[in-house]
Order: sequence, then C-alpha cells, then structure tokens
Amino acid sequence: MLGWFAPSVIYVKILLQRLWEAKIEWDDPVPPDVQSSWERWRTELPALSQKFIARSYFPKDVNATSVQLHGFSDASEQAYAAVVYLRTVDSNGTVHASLVMAKTKVAPIKRLTVPRLELCGANLLASLLHHTQEVLKVPSSQVFAWTDSTVVLGWLSGNPHRFKTFVGNRVSNTMELVHPNRWHHVPGTDNPADCASRGLLPSELLQHTLWWNGPPWLRKSDAEWPVELPILPQV
Repeated sequence: MLGWFAPSVIYVKILLQRLWEAKIEWDDPVPPDVQSSWERWRTELPALSQKFIARSYFPKDVNATSVQLHGFSDASEQAYAAVVYLRTVDSNGTVHASLVMAKTKVAPIKRLTVPRLELCGANLLASLLHHTQEVLKVPSSQVFAWTDSTVVLGWLSGNPHRFKTFVGNRVSNTMELVHPNRWHHVPGTDNPADCASRGLLPSELLQHTLWWNGPPWLRKSDAEWPVELPILPQV
C-alpha cells in the first residue's frame, strides 16, 4: 500500500501551498526561503532509494495468533495526517509491527484552528482504518485509533448533533467509521503522525524510527500501552 513516504511528500505540498498563498505566477521568481527548501529536498530525494521495505508485514514462517490495527492521527497549522500499523503477535509471543498505510493533506487556505485540524486528521484516520480493516479482515474489536488531542477525544465522546456544522459533520462521519470506544490518547512524543503533519526532508525520513516502526510500546504487551486519560465530553 502507498503512503510510506508521506512525511516527505507533504513537505513539498506545503511549499507549493506557500507559493499559491503568495500568488506566485509561473514566470515569477520564487522566494529565496522556498527556493532553498526546494533545492535541499530535490537534492536529498535520491536518498530514499536506500530504504528497503519488506513486502510482508511479518515473517512468512510466523504463526500469527493475534492481529490488530493501530492508527495515529495528528495535525499542525500546515497539514494533517494519519498512519496505520499492523500489530501481530505470533505463537512464541513475539510482537511484530509494520507500517501499512498513511495519508497527508495540507491545511485549507482558509485558516482553521488546530483542534479543528486535529479533527480533520482523526476523520482521515477513521477512513484509512475502515478501509484497511475491510481489506485485511480485522475485527472491529482489534482496531485502535490514537490521537494526542484531548479536544478531539472530547468531541468523539459527545453527541455530534450538539455541535456546529463543521465539527458535527466530521464527528458524525468519524463515529460511523470507527466506534468512539476504539479511540485512545497517545502522548505527542509517541505519535508517529506528528512528523507527517509537519513534513520531513528525505534524509530526516530515512532515520525516523518512530515513523517506520511506530512507538516502542507497540511491540510490548498492552499493559505497557499509554495510560488512559479522563476525557470530558466537549460542549
């Protein structure tokens, strides 16, 4: 599936949006800071060919006893993103985690608050999880959605009809795709979608362990997963 290099792709999309916002015409000179960023990205792009991506999500000789999907969403002022991992436990108790799918989108030209962008990221993640769940035949009880936004979690624990149109529509759609009880809080430092919402140069992406492998606790027992926070419904 696609999206493995999403953090580097969004880096360029953000640059292009900056040119659009500045109303740069085709024959106009590019601002020096954008030019410099573009040249560095273009120069580093061939380095991505060094990245080896296994075709199998876990070793072929593994007898999988548990299969889960873990998705993460995040947003910045420039973009929002979602990424999904497959977590498998084999008969020996060894845990395997693999990047399956990711997607990024630049923030709208019309500025939105960060909580609303975080909600857009959660809605994007819900779509990816729903699609991946159907393709890989993973039960809903084994689907886990993670965000570092307590505001989004508060919205998802409330009644969508109580919110204004923008929030209400996205909350309703997200709930339809992924049940609210499947959503959990993850610390920002453990959220791999963070780099995809901000953009990475190719050289940074190659060395970004959190992106390629997910948070370290994903390969541990659920007793070592992030502690649930008390979430109050938003009004």
